[in-house]
Amino acid sequence: MACQDFPFATYNTFRCLSMLYRRMDKSMIIICEMILPWEPREVTPLEIVQDLH
Repeated sequence: MACQDFPFATYNTFRCLSMLYRRMDKSMIIICEMILPWEPREVTPLEIVQDLH
């Protein structure tokens, strides 16, 4: 999954969405839209995927 290509980072929704729109990866944009309610925190892309299941 493309999400796993991202490095460790402090993700907030704006940063995540802006990266994904540049990549034009619609499936990852959907994942980032789903994390909108989250508070910014240290997280790995794999955690994002796991939390959605």
